[in-house]
Amino acid sequence: MGAVVGVGRSRLGLLYVATRQHLFLHPRLAIPDVGGGVGLMAYRIVRPETAFSKEPTRKRKRPREHANSHLKWVRTLPCVITGKRDNVHAAHIRYGDPRFGKAPAGMGAKPDDKWVVPLHAAKHLYGDDAQHDQSEREFWEKSGIDPVAVAAALWSCSGDDEAAEVILREAREGARK
Repeated sequence: MGAVVGVGRSRLGLLYVATRQHLFLHPRLAIPDVGGGVGLMAYRIVRPETAFSKEPTRKRKRPREHANSHLKWVRTLPCVITGKRDNVHAAHIRYGDPRFGKAPAGMGAKPDDKWVVPLHAAKHLYGDDAQHDQSEREFWEKSGIDPVAVAAALWSCSGDDEAAEVILREAREGARK
């Protein structure tokens, strides 16, 4: 059984015996044994090897993927909503979408650089109806554009201006319907 490190009664009235590897709980209820006497039923709870270890138990976050060349290229494209070419930002899409395997970004964290779309500064940060002045999902629903699909398509053709023009034009035309 191993060296006993603790014996006592829990708040629920259960007797316990603890060793370094196991915890045995004994309910108060007496259960008849096969021999006609009264016995106790015991439960064994096995502690994982990591119990009480000094190693961190939380998994480390996957580091954010940076793609500076992709961001620079996206800034040269026309805005996905307005089609304007001046003052275009690479706007990160923060909410998750399981269709594309995109996890939501946590508080204070940016998503990977592949999840960006070209967005005019007024639509991204500065206008009355800017992406960052409201719920991001509502912003994109109002625009009628699926930004995660557009970002995934742009990532797949990164650097190809002609393919990007087609993707963005189709997104804008789909939004007008």
